[in-house]
Amino acid sequence: MDTHDLDQAIVSARELLAERTPVIVFTGAGMSADAGVPTFIGEGSVWRGRQITDILTPEAYKADPRFVWDWHLEMRSLLARVARLEAHQRLADWSRENEDVHVITQNIDGLHERAGQQRLIRLHGSVWYNQCAACKHVVPDDTLQYTVLPRCPRCRDGRQRPHVVWYGEPLEKRVYKQAEKLVAKAKILLVVGTSGRVYPAARLIADARSSGATIVDINPFDSFIKSDVTIRLGAQDAFERLFE
Repeated sequence: MDTHDLDQAIVSARELLAERTPVIVFTGAGMSADAGVPTFIGEGSVWRGRQITDILTPEAYKADPRFVWDWHLEMRSLLARVARLEAHQRLADWSRENEDVHVITQNIDGLHERAGQQRLIRLHGSVWYNQCAACKHVVPDDTLQYTVLPRCPRCRDGRQRPHVVWYGEPLEKRVYKQAEKLVAKAKILLVVGTSGRVYPAARLIADARSSGATIVDINPFDSFIKSDVTIRLGAQDAFERLFE
């Protein structure tokens, strides 16, 4: 994307965001990459000699819960040290100024919440919450190390697991329905830092288009997203220009 095309895309996106609401912002791993979080989740990623796609599964947790928990605890420790939240903060500030701005995220890192994001839907849960494997009770938790793996504080019987959607698990129906309702009303879908390959989350992009939304894609890399406006920048650089 040359400079002229990029400038034109920024102008077009600014005009659209100023004129049309509601706006749904759909964020993926690239949003957090700009905050300094390694994108080691996904196809081909390895941790302690094993594929991430083999670690973050119900089967792996059943076989070795400590190993799976260790990945999540290391993720918490890494995230606790993240200080660069400029893109998240710009988005949170914008949502506070405009009640017609909503965010749907695929990320489990809690960085949107740390920035004070309003009206947020977490499709894949959060590494900062635990869920009882027996009664499904969910509680916040910021522990970075466990001597003994946690038990449910409510039923006292179930073992807690990270409250995230692992590979091979369905999204929570209630959460996905909320997201579907939002995108059905969207005038603009601002897609930030996602390739559009992770389903069923990526289906929301197609649903928004089918409902008449204009799709703006912010991503420094090529994606599978059919967009009306494409901005080939990372989240931080794009938001600096869009909201200056």
